[in-house]
Amino acid sequence: MARDKGSQSFWMMITSFFVISMVLAQESLQFVYYSLGKADLFADGMTTIEDDRRLKLTNSSMRATGHAFIRTPISFINTSPYFSTEFVVVIIAEDKNTETRKRIFSKTNDNRTDNHILAVELDTNKNPEALENSDNHSENTSYFDDTTRMNRTMVLRNSERIHAWIKYDGDQKWLNVTLAPFGTPKPSFPLLSIPVDLSKIFKEQIYFGFSGSTSVLTSHQYVLGWSLSIGGKAQSLDIAKVLDLPHHQPSPPLTQVQVIIISVISAVVLLVILSGIMYVYFNNKYAEEFKQWEQEYSPKRFSFRTLYRATRGFKENRVLGVRGFRKEHSSVLGYCRIKGKFLLVYVYMKNGSVSGYLLHGNSLSWSQRVHIVKGVASALHYLHEGWVQVILHRDIKGSNVLLDENLNGKLGDFGIATTTRI
Repeated sequence: MARDKGSQSFWMMITSFFVISMVLAQESLQFVYYSLGKADLFADGMTTIEDDRRLKLTNSSMRATGHAFIRTPISFINTSPYFSTEFVVVIIAEDKNTETRKRIFSKTNDNRTDNHILAVELDTNKNPEALENSDNHSENTSYFDDTTRMNRTMVLRNSERIHAWIKYDGDQKWLNVTLAPFGTPKPSFPLLSIPVDLSKIFKEQIYFGFSGSTSVLTSHQYVLGWSLSIGGKAQSLDIAKVLDLPHHQPSPPLTQVQVIIISVISAVVLLVILSGIMYVYFNNKYAEEFKQWEQEYSPKRFSFRTLYRATRGFKENRVLGVRGFRKEHSSVLGYCRIKGKFLLVYVYMKNGSVSGYLLHGNSLSWSQRVHIVKGVASALHYLHEGWVQVILHRDIKGSNVLLDENLNGKLGDFGIATTTRI
């Protein structure tokens, strides 16, 4: 048997099917298995015996097959050409909303006369792309309800157990296939009843078994009980002895508690990542550099972090005034150098500049004005005489003379100052 090469469209993406196949191959045989681990089976592909009881044909592997056949061949020609079998299967699809379908022939061996195979395939609908070229390849999956006397549709992919009966009468040359939900008595009327002469299909010996396969989407396909008789009616399965569904059903949706836990953990992880990014960012922002002259003269230097906090991030409401392209913030005496730029730190001048003080409607007496001028003169004397180099301010005006809370004059804004030697 050749396996499917893959789905050709969305509706073919999940390939979940169940087949009983008879191929080439004891003259009589009868058995009942409720634990398939006891059966003498030849298995290949994905097929395993789960818990030494359930025959599992497929798993989560994509584009793979699994087969399981009775090792002993049966003589079909030399015995009464009559057989009967019943079994319980379950198909657990990864996506229950996807159609399930499959084929056991490929495009290269379909309709060939040397195919000695009878396959009863549990499928959902006709699919021309899968070489199911006519409506008589199967019947709609349903069963006859003896209570209502009506046919009821069955869903193969809903992870529920399905009971199947297959009987062939060689004298009448008639094949019957019957399906029903597990636990439902065998319906009076079969799902499929067709005339067929299997002696023209089979060779002298045949094998009985199962086949399963997957494509892009996957499913778990199990046989949970099997009864077979050659030359007579198969013993009915005792539903009390048939195995339960396997425990590994598709994962249920997340509960509300699980969603909350996952959300909280995700938020914490995100917060940690953001904290790390902010830490690196501010470390780089506050990074400082030192020059040799700073170590020699040891002037009062403040870290950028200190100034940033003292001025509350250099906010506009902390600005004392604007000098050209520079802003003056209230802080303490000293300086800061960061990324090649200097920040000069003045003593806090509560009354701002002389110009600003007067513009706000304040007045200065003559004695106060003389006191302010003396302060400016003292500053200029220091610049001209008190340092190794002469410092020329070059921009003395009312807006550059600052007043503290006692109206002491302080010379500020050295933006265009220069040094010279005399």
